[in-house]
Amino acid sequence: MTAIRLRGGHETNDPRLDRLPQFDERSRNYPIRTLVTATRPRSYTWRVSAWLDQGTEGACVGFAWNHEAAARPVVRQVTHAAARQTYLRAQQLDQWPGEAYSGTSVIAGAKAMQERGWLQEYRWAFSLDDLILAVGYKGPAVLGLDWYQGMFRPDSDGYLRPTGRLMGGHAILCHAVSVRERYFWLWNSWGRGWVSAAARRSRSMTWRVCLLLAGRRAFRCVGEVDVSTPPSDEVFAAEEGESEATRVLRWRLHQALELGLTRRDALIFATSEADLEELRQRIRQGGPPQQVLRIVL
Repeated sequence: MTAIRLRGGHETNDPRLDRLPQFDERSRNYPIRTLVTATRPRSYTWRVSAWLDQGTEGACVGFAWNHEAAARPVVRQVTHAAARQTYLRAQQLDQWPGEAYSGTSVIAGAKAMQERGWLQEYRWAFSLDDLILAVGYKGPAVLGLDWYQGMFRPDSDGYLRPTGRLMGGHAILCHAVSVRERYFWLWNSWGRGWVSAAARRSRSMTWRVCLLLAGRRAFRCVGEVDVSTPPSDEVFAAEEGESEATRVLRWRLHQALELGLTRRDALIFATSEADLEELRQRIRQGGPPQQVLRIVL
């Protein structure tokens, strides 16, 4: 499959998957947790009054944000044209110059909705607990996910399995959480044939993997976290002789373990198949830093 070039040098393997990663450090000053007084999680479903279909084009950021606008607690009338316009305006507001290529970010979509007058503010979640509490008490969340090959169709039980290689980035609405069953429900923009599905634990992982999958998450009073991109070298320093690619991998593994995943699951979700093969090669050559070797072994 030939990769499709997106803005900012990013790529995708499916034209519908054109959500780009973007994080503004100022977002850390606006956590959703300060607005959630509850400490005990609850299950809740926010009804969505529209089901938009982006077709085979990109614009998932615009469609996800318009699904959020069509969901309780504040419901607005949305259309396919409005979703497309949100996407185009987000491209003008994001960090990448020009509009020659597809793609934009969740945060740019939030800015476009705020400019439209449909958001008074947007806030960010910086942990899985924040996301659970916010969806349970404040409202639905717009998620920016790393989309894997096994996620194109829910399984027979309606669950997503993040298996196979990384295909691109996708924006999607999370409109419900079940504390007892340990899953989130997602409202996609690929038509009614793609049913609302739960991204929940499989037999080999905890539902904390949802945090790893969601490189971006935003609510009407909402949230964002990025565990795939490490902070600056000053904050998470490279080891002696370490390449930037290895530093990124080490950061992702570190974050996965911090979230409570087993070493095996951390490795699976911190790496794509290409990353994993490269890591195996480096192990054989004695290349990776000892910390990575200890995690892998």
